[in-house]
Amino acid sequence: MKQKLRGLASIRYTLQKFAQIAQTRLQQAPAIIKEHGVEALLVDLSIFEGGTIADHLNLPYVTVCCVLPFYQDPTIPPIATTWLYNPALWAQLRNRVGYSLVNRLAQPVWQVIWQHRQKWNLPAYKHTNDIFSKLAIITRHISEFEFPRQLPPHFHFTGLFHNSIEREPVEFPFEKLNGKPLIYASMGTLQNHLDYVFRTIAEACADLDAQLVISLGGGLDPEAFPNLPGSPLLTSSHR
Repeated sequence: MKQKLRGLASIRYTLQKFAQIAQTRLQQAPAIIKEHGVEALLVDLSIFEGGTIADHLNLPYVTVCCVLPFYQDPTIPPIATTWLYNPALWAQLRNRVGYSLVNRLAQPVWQVIWQHRQKWNLPAYKHTNDIFSKLAIITRHISEFEFPRQLPPHFHFTGLFHNSIEREPVEFPFEKLNGKPLIYASMGTLQNHLDYVFRTIAEACADLDAQLVISLGGGLDPEAFPNLPGSPLLTSSHR
């Protein structure tokens, strides 16, 4: 029977898996990259070891953010928390403590990376943000959704990476929109099976003078939510 993990236990388990995968990539990726004559790398920010592989091969690389950027800033709450943004000094201290905890949980990953950087005579990282490219960091998010903070000059908001023309259209019941301010909620393609998250979103929006649209993304069927608070509009990519 599979055990469902939440909170710190889930984060710890995920990071341990990251460490195992990082070890495999660091051992095998350099030879494969050389064999195929790769001249530059696009490194997803969740692949913490990607920059080390690029440094070892002396290849330029760009960091690509397909999820919320893990760029650590003491003015911004760690993304693994539900803390609200607050510019006050006490909140910044809280954030620093949170980042310290996250980095401690990530020690299995950092240990693997540090061992290989030492083995390959590469300088040690002085900060967790050192895993990001110094050439360019690009994210599919838009600047309007970003916190008020200073990011590196080579940090670029590009918007969507995909071309909507090439995607198969999904029907949407536009006739059910009621004209009120619209709240759109989606958990993407990896977390769209967490029914309790969608229930929490519905509860949070139930008393607002707005219409909530929840995109289930194919992870769950609308029939799985017969009595959500506020009666939000549910859509799914199931055909």
